Parts: sequence; structure tokens; C-alpha cells
Amino acid sequence: MSLRAIIASLALLCSISALADTQVITLQNRTSTDLLPIAQNFIGKNGKVSAYGNQLIVEASASKIKNLEDLLAQLDKPARRLLITVDTSDNNLPDASSSTRVISTASRNGGTQQIQATEGVPAFIQSGQSVPLTSTQTDAYGRLLT
Repeated sequence: MSLRAIIASLALLCSISALADTQVITLQNRTSTDLLPIAQNFIGKNGKVSAYGNQLIVEASASKIKNLEDLLAQLDKPARRLLITVDTSDNNLPDASSSTRVISTASRNGGTQQIQATEGVPAFIQSGQSVPLTSTQTDAYGRLLT
């Protein structure tokens, strides 16, 4: 066998052993965009992970894919539903011995607001209102200062 044939067969043998397995992992509860960064960090530079719909397409060694599947099984859980309650009643006003001065308060009837939220998703309850505070000053000649 010639030296060229030996080198070519060794190169072919090395490239075949370096081929990575490819597997599609279907997610049940979380989106692929949520778990894609975690999967990419886990696989590192030794493989490749891409998202497609609710699936992750993984190209890596079989052991890395198995470990990633175990990790994703722990993370792919249903998101919890949360009930957030905000009490805006006047019962929480400071007492007379406090150094806080309350300028004005007002509350809706009931004094509590509730919102249902999904874990990991922002929720918003508005309390009160935003009122711009403007003030003007004049100099000794009556001109407005800005």
C-alpha cells in the first residue's frame, strides 16, 4: 500500500469517528426558544443545537445527547399558574409616631386587586395614577424661570 493510500484511509477513519449523532428532542411544556440557550450552553462547542417549532435538533456525541435529554426532562415541566394579590386599602397607613407624612390617599372599594399570571411571564397591576408635577418660578422682575 502506498503512503498516500494509508494517509487517506487514516483521514477517512478519523472523520467517520468524529461524526456526531443527530437527534430531535420534542418538548412537551416549554418552548424551544426558552430552552435553546440552555441546551446550547450545555452542548458547548462540541456540538450544535437548533430550534424548530417545539423541537430541539441536536448534533453531538451520543453521551452528550443523553445527558441533555436528562437535563431537559427536568426543565420541561408545566409552568405554574400564580395568583398575585395586591392590597391597596388604607389599613396600612403609618401611625402618628411615624416620621412619614402622607399627603393624600385614595383607594377603590374593596382595596385589593388580583391577577393570574404564568410563571416566567410578566404581569402588571396598576395602583394609583401618575400625575406630572409642574412648578414654575419667577425672578425678581416677574419673568418665568425654566
